[in-house]
Amino acid sequence: ALSLFAQHLLSHHNGVFIIDAIRSLNKRHEDVTKSSLKEELINLGVEGLSTATTDHTTLRNWFVEAGVLAVQKENFKPNDATLKKLLGISVNERAEIQSLTLPQQIF
Repeated sequence: ALSLFAQHLLSHHNGVFIIDAIRSLNKRHEDVTKSSLKEELINLGVEGLSTATTDHTTLRNWFVEAGVLAVQKENFKPNDATLKKLLGISVNERAEIQSLTLPQQIF
């Protein structure tokens, strides 16, 4: 049931932004905290997060429970195998596609 909920959030409610933000923070070897995650989401274009919100950390915690993200001591590293199973594409594959130009992505 958790994996179906996670799949729904990832596919239909922009949950991939949390994954992309955490991947970026991990890549820069920065701790994933409430404030660093919020800042990274803003950098990715997410708007409307209130100052005191915990929505993004609540979503992160659901993804930990579903096995989409590792636990805090592993800095919430995205689980490629789980994401591939739920979305048909891994974090690394998504990053490679996003690095292409728009015409390349469309092709």
